[in-house]
Amino acid sequence: MADLARSPKQIGNIFCRARKQRGWSQTQLGERAGPHQETISLIETSNPTTRINTILAVLAAEIRLSEHRGRAGLAARGMLASYGDHLIRSLLTIAVPTLVLAGGEDTNFLAATDYMARKTPNATKVVIDGAGHAANLDAPAPFNRAVEAFLTGLAA
Repeated sequence: MADLARSPKQIGNIFCRARKQRGWSQTQLGERAGPHQETISLIETSNPTTRINTILAVLAAEIRLSEHRGRAGLAARGMLASYGDHLIRSLLTIAVPTLVLAGGEDTNFLAATDYMARKTPNATKVVIDGAGHAANLDAPAPFNRAVEAFLTGLAA
């Protein structure tokens, strides 16, 4: 980035300009970088409650963005790259059967679930209809059936 920012307002303007140059909404930037749309709005409007760690996380996500292109990859990268991208890179090295499970109403993580299931060898993906992020709490019976079916399949 060639822009130099000396104030929170300049940082917000740079974020906004870069986002618009890519044709992204605040929500789309949030999906790619991790923070919610409201947080992107706080950054762009120079809100004093915005934490520097949040701004740095968005910048770090942009730097790693080129390695995991595509909507599903972006979602997974946003979810797994919070402490570096070693987690997302490790998916390819998982050598055991893996259950990737998500709630059907957990829309923020469905694309990430797709990506993780595709990148993980021997992965089985299950989406629990009507469940949110805590599928085991939202729909315990379907969750338990999915886990039992996966484990039963391992024993065969």
